[in-house]
Amino acid sequence: MTVSHTDSGWYTPVSSRPILDESIECDCVVIGGGISGLSTLLALAAAGVRPVLIEAHHIGSGGTGASTAIITQAAGSEQGAREMIDQFGLEATQRIFGYVREGIRDIRELVRQKEAVCDLRTQGYINLFENEEMAQQEHQAQIQLGNDNQLLKADALRNHVQSSHYRAGLFFADPEWNYVLNPYTLVRLMAGKAETLGATIYEHTPVLSLQEEADGVLVKTPRGQIRARKVVVATNPFTIDLKGLPRPIQRSVLPVCQYISLVEFEQNPFQNCSGFSDNSTLDYMFGNVKDNLVMASAGNFEFVASRDPQMLKESHAANKEQLARRFPDHPFQIRSTWPGRIGGSLTSGFLAQTGFATSRKNIYVSFIGDGLAIGHYLGKVAADAVMGNEKSIPPELRIGRAVPLTMALARLCPRRVVDLVAPLVYNSGLF
Repeated sequence: MTVSHTDSGWYTPVSSRPILDESIECDCVVIGGGISGLSTLLALAAAGVRPVLIEAHHIGSGGTGASTAIITQAAGSEQGAREMIDQFGLEATQRIFGYVREGIRDIRELVRQKEAVCDLRTQGYINLFENEEMAQQEHQAQIQLGNDNQLLKADALRNHVQSSHYRAGLFFADPEWNYVLNPYTLVRLMAGKAETLGATIYEHTPVLSLQEEADGVLVKTPRGQIRARKVVVATNPFTIDLKGLPRPIQRSVLPVCQYISLVEFEQNPFQNCSGFSDNSTLDYMFGNVKDNLVMASAGNFEFVASRDPQMLKESHAANKEQLARRFPDHPFQIRSTWPGRIGGSLTSGFLAQTGFATSRKNIYVSFIGDGLAIGHYLGKVAADAVMGNEKSIPPELRIGRAVPLTMALARLCPRRVVDLVAPLVYNSGLF
């Protein structure tokens, strides 16, 4: 099979919305057509604000559409619940998981009555472990957070996954809180709903610069411009290169790329679950399941934002090797591999949800590192802040507020140095 590096396995082409080719005015511009941007747009439109969204490519073409689109109550960060409680304390961890649950609940309501359109699958989510003791510890931590789950061992585990590699698993069965859907159809559904409420969307309209003025912000694009009272930037965090944004925002996140593969098993090793994750290593394998197809990444965190063909080829091979090691008795082929681009942070604990919402007069930022549910939540928070309620911004998700030593050093270094050093810091466990 040819290794793909264009669109994710979810993508299906649709007709484009218009390109901005004139000068217009509006109450608020949202930059970015992923889950955070569409959530912001929808919340603003529902509140009677006159918003406009501009997307550099097409709706869902960034990290949202390239994700595995697993939505689960079990994940509050890249770290497990036990690690988060140890690092942040129980109360802060409960708050973080609460933000995730709010996003999960809202998305479930958005797709209700649209299950078939969004390819919704609700057979539950399984978190897999090589080590029984680690599984037991995570099971107890999840219970502390109010997340019901079943600890699986031996035959009970084999009812969900056929692999001698794993010794235990946690199964989260509630379909209201654990499901998989097509992220492209989700954001398209949100876009259509926002448009019925008066929002306007332009695609293939990249932003060249942001310029603050006395009474708002001037947003320049190749063929037109927008004057708005407020701007929300909701793009992949490490792709931000817009004049007018505070430099600390750009320096607060690192470019992280995780390559995802669409895998076809001759006989799928997973039963009775829609999504899964692997806690065997720092480089998680995670994915979702439908028939004989699994969308998975066997790791390959890269601190780059590259579509270099050689890197793609190497990640494709690495995914294949990891899958063969974990499922030796299940022949498979990889149909395609693509960059599932996310953002990371050197803040304490490498909190994968690198949400940021802050004000620089009239410019607000809301973006996501990992997770559709938290991304949806952050969009609502950004909309709330734009409408005057900045107290709604969760302190745990404010990048750059409490700056640890690693972040302070990162801000002083050239970006190329940060990109080289970040993997070493990340794997050191020193922060």
